[in-house]
Amino acid sequence: MTRGRTRAGRDPQADELAVLDEADRRVLVTGGLSIGIFAAVFAAAPGASVDHIVTDPQRLAAAERLSVTPADAELPDPKANPYPVTANTSANPASLAATLRATWQARPDPATGSGMD
Repeated sequence: MTRGRTRAGRDPQADELAVLDEADRRVLVTGGLSIGIFAAVFAAAPGASVDHIVTDPQRLAAAERLSVTPADAELPDPKANPYPVTANTSANPASLAATLRATWQARPDPATGSGMD
């Protein structure tokens, strides 16, 4: 058995993602380093919808070929709906701040009062 896969070769997280609403399966990756495209591809593999904010033409083309939605921009759109999962691979503090602002905020659980959903 290969690590991270079931005996049938299926990613176990794919089933968990399949039951979520489409909005809950979105991932934002910002940053143009190679690790950014790796993060985007790994998020897309089990079925998440991934937006990758990057300006490098080669990485834009690679993202498109790898089932990731590329956006030629320095920062995420501040008017876009927030993402449940975000990753920033840039050393730019403005990119990190914009990525954090694009992340869903935890909502208190009325039953427990905790900040986790």
